[in-house]
Amino acid sequence: MTLVRVANYRILERLGSGGTGTVYKAIQEPLNRVVALKVLHASWAQLSTLVERFRREAGALACLNHPNLARLYDAGRGGRGVTAGPRALRGAPATCPLPAGG
Repeated sequence: MTLVRVANYRILERLGSGGTGTVYKAIQEPLNRVVALKVLHASWAQLSTLVERFRREAGALACLNHPNLARLYDAGRGGRGVTAGPRALRGAPATCPLPAGG
């Protein structure tokens, strides 16, 4: 792992990555809050249309409030790129099959 800090986040571990970015488990300092921090890949962060799409998605997520959805705490652009910091949820990865009746 190369990242140690992004803006006011301290990176704890890499959770996964995909086509648009990498998600890290991080501490939002100075609030000492655990979040799942998404950082756009550098190539995406340079394209204004993709950054705008990311910001719209962050704005839509920030408007939602449901116990089964991650609540967005922060979104912005820092020295390392474009980030979004939703609340970290505990449980199985979304790729795991749901149990019968679940």
